[in-house]
Amino acid sequence: MYICQTILQNITIFEGLEELGACSFYGTSISKIALPKSLRRIESGVFAECAKLEEIVFEENVQFFENFIYYKDYNTKKNLKSIIYIKAKMPPILDSDSDTDMWRYSYISPLYVPKGSLEVYYKAPGWRKISNIVEYEFE
Repeated sequence: MYICQTILQNITIFEGLEELGACSFYGTSISKIALPKSLRRIESGVFAECAKLEEIVFEENVQFFENFIYYKDYNTKKNLKSIIYIKAKMPPILDSDSDTDMWRYSYISPLYVPKGSLEVYYKAPGWRKISNIVEYEFE
C-alpha cells in the first residue's frame, strides 16, 4: 500500500491492523501517527523520508522490525529527528543483513524504551548499535 505523499498530515490507524507494509508512508507529510496495539510487524521503509514526522509511538505488542524502516530525507539531505517510543519491554526482532541497526542513515535523538529494559535492548542484536536509548516511564 502506497499512500499519497503530499496530503497526509495526521493519521490514526485503528485496532485490528497487524502489519505495516514496506514503504507505507514513504515520503509523506505526516507529522503525527497513532499506531494500534494490534500492530505486530513493521516492514522496510515505512517511515522513510518522512521529514515532518515529529513522534512515533510503537505499542508494547510490536514484535518485528524489518531493516531500515526510518531514515534520512534525501531531498533535503537532513537527518530525521523524530522522537521514537517503543513500549515493548523485550526488544522487537530486527531483520538485518548483519549486525547493523534498522535506523540506518538517521540519528535518533533519543529512542525511549520502558523503564527497566535498557540493558535488554543494549544486549539485543541490532539494538546495541543505537547509542541513544533512554528509559522512560510509560503511563
